Amino acid sequence: MITDEKLEATLDWLRENATKAAKARAERIYLEEFIPALRAKIAAECMEAGDSASAADIKAKASDAYRTALEGYRAAVEADEALRWHKTRADAVISAWQTMSANARSMGKVT
Repeated sequence: MITDEKLEATLDWLRENATKAAKARAERIYLEEFIPALRAKIAAECMEAGDSASAADIKAKASDAYRTALEGYRAAVEADEALRWHKTRADAVISAWQTMSANARSMGKVT
């Protein structure tokens, strides 16, 4: 049974976490674009220093800056996914409450 209080708490959570969820998604998307650009920048610098393209790519992937960016991406994905799953749960609570309310109305009960 989903009470009106549970529904209110769910709606409060959605409202209170909307900005946090948007920022988590923005960080994830930013890093998805930034990491390949960082890798290309590092590789280009290595190639300017005389490395072959394949050696430059290997150095770029092995660089501390690239590794740090990947760790940031991992954290961004974790934050984004956690909030997404909380939202999925909230959506399920709201949907179940709507169904329960509709069923109660069809049976002549007021909720």
